[in-house]
Amino acid sequence: MIMQPADCMDCGAPCHVSKTKLKTPRCRKCWREFIRSHPEETANYRGGRIVTPTGYVKLFKKGHPNANPLGYVFEHRFVISEKIGRPLLRSEVVHHINGVRSDNRIENLVLCAASNSGKTNDRPVHAEFHRNGRAILSDSDVIALRKERQEMGTIFRELAAKYGITKSTAIRACARFSWKNV
Repeated sequence: MIMQPADCMDCGAPCHVSKTKLKTPRCRKCWREFIRSHPEETANYRGGRIVTPTGYVKLFKKGHPNANPLGYVFEHRFVISEKIGRPLLRSEVVHHINGVRSDNRIENLVLCAASNSGKTNDRPVHAEFHRNGRAILSDSDVIALRKERQEMGTIFRELAAKYGITKSTAIRACARFSWKNV
């Protein structure tokens, strides 16, 4: 590719651009900034809709209160925020009723507090500052595990087998690295 010398149209710094970019020459720094603020100008632009590797859909909504620094907001959070007429709080969780992450119809979405998001899957839910909604130990299990370890001196391997957890989880629960609220 033959590069032509030119001056950046934004900052005026000398740069080299290809023949196709001679109409709008920009240095690398200004080009990155331009693309960040105008993604629709790139060849890879797909209408502002991206499907993440985890199956969620992101929309390009620059300036939306729930958007990330690049201007993208998760579609399910956007749909709910439009429905209720306000931006969502970080502590609010949007749950897909049928479990399909790309199905963002309003009738398939439920707004939950962060501590209630696991209840729809019949999983035990811990206090709001416990972040693992998929935990298989309930608060009463953790109390019983700690009591059994303290009073009977049961080894961690046996506790793990009895409660269906890993040895390291049993150690963390007894040492209060996990389930600090219990």
